[in-house]
Amino acid sequence: MCNDKRKRTKRLSPYSENEIWDSDELLCIVKYEPEARNKAALTLFWDLDTRNHEVTMLQIKNLGLRERWTEGEIPYNTKTGGGSILLTCSFPFVRYWLNLHTLKDEPEVRGICNLYHGMPMGPDAMWAMMKRLFLLPVAPQTTPPRSGA
Repeated sequence: MCNDKRKRTKRLSPYSENEIWDSDELLCIVKYEPEARNKAALTLFWDLDTRNHEVTMLQIKNLGLRERWTEGEIPYNTKTGGGSILLTCSFPFVRYWLNLHTLKDEPEVRGICNLYHGMPMGPDAMWAMMKRLFLLPVAPQTTPPRSGA
């Protein structure tokens, strides 16, 4: 009859189950980041399970803020193509960052941008931010209020 063999990938994952963070572990790490933009980026990485260039490609027009959540779309010109998104864990951080954004009234501007002049950031800048966060010990900072609080 029909012999349905499931294809398995030959590539082994470099991560074990213990190395994948849950939301509580992520929020514990985010407390140590002083910049609101970086808090938003870190939680977006986890929330959307995306690559760093997909987060840096998000424009303000791609994010639709609601009262208790954000829905949006990853741009189609990224490596994995476009797709709809729903922000849950990252919602309070993204909302807080967008309120502080230097060019928040311009819909074509990237959501994650340079802190001083609003120019787009590259994926390498996100890697540098993560390396700095994990190498330098700093005192915990306060986080923005949670939605519904």
